[in-house]
Amino acid sequence: MAGQCFSQEPIVVKKILNKAVNLERKGFVTILSVDGGGIRGIIPAIILKEIESRLKNKEHLSQCFDVMSGTSTGGIIVLLLNTPDENKNPKFRANDIIKLYKNLGSEIFHRSLWHRLITLNGWLGEKYSDKNFIENMEKYFKNVQLKDSITEILIPAYDISKDQTIFFKSSYAKEDNARDFYFKDIAHATTAAPSYFKPVSIKDLAEKNTYTLVDGGVAVNNPSLSAAIHALKLFSERENFLIISIGTGTNFGAEEGTLSFGGKNIESGGKIAWADDIISVFMHAGNDVVDYLLQNAFVPNKIKKYYRFQVLLDAKRASMDDVSANNIKALETYAQELIKKHDSEITDIAHILDN
Repeated sequence: MAGQCFSQEPIVVKKILNKAVNLERKGFVTILSVDGGGIRGIIPAIILKEIESRLKNKEHLSQCFDVMSGTSTGGIIVLLLNTPDENKNPKFRANDIIKLYKNLGSEIFHRSLWHRLITLNGWLGEKYSDKNFIENMEKYFKNVQLKDSITEILIPAYDISKDQTIFFKSSYAKEDNARDFYFKDIAHATTAAPSYFKPVSIKDLAEKNTYTLVDGGVAVNNPSLSAAIHALKLFSERENFLIISIGTGTNFGAEEGTLSFGGKNIESGGKIAWADDIISVFMHAGNDVVDYLLQNAFVPNKIKKYYRFQVLLDAKRASMDDVSANNIKALETYAQELIKKHDSEITDIAHILDN
């Protein structure tokens, strides 16, 4: 049974603030947030590559942000950007992450004939085995620990044994070994979407507590507000905040008249009609609420620059696990169109991050 260490926020925050984490840095407190969305994570990966390519004084995105947060596929992106090599330099760039989506998507979202049979095509068990996912996360992250993260990171997961959302925070891991975990375990936990993958059981590195976790998107698919609040705790004396929030696509604003998801009409559907898509609906329902809150409410006496990058998807592109070549190409096109649409904003962002 999990312990109570994740609820001890005031104690740990006080320790961190006493050490003045990054408080010597001037200018904006910079925050990056990446939504969940399965294979659609290639969209924010391409946008991040574009931002990185426009930097002139810095070479890597990990040099640019005070806090990075990501849920599910966004969590993997953030973890990869903060993975150190043997010299404690960033091991992966945004372009490496794009390649990962192209090369590994079909391995992770793969169902053998045997798995289809024993689960009755996902009706009697998880849709996918997590075997390939575990092997690849071990390959990319090896034994990197949360406390080794290059920047401050915040990754959510949902503890189904205690009905609560937990956040993996690197600064807390540095203070308490019972809050330290392997990157590969965090990646596994934050992406364990119900019905797609089975829940994940992990232990902290102090081996005090065991957590039974599912995808953080169940509670916090767009983690920008959570990241902003965390940054406000760590940098309470600072006044300028830059928040960059990148989505993985939405149906919000699509043509009205037919209630559908993933190209299916579900207007009069029961359990069977909703079964494949209900998790995606729940995980993405709060995204625009978070966007609204950050646009319209922040903290008095703080200067805020907030950028939200989100694209409207065709219903047939809304799937989180469509790894076909045609779908990957379509998602890449969406990302490039988004970059073109927000060219001036991306230039402004790169300028701020570069200073």
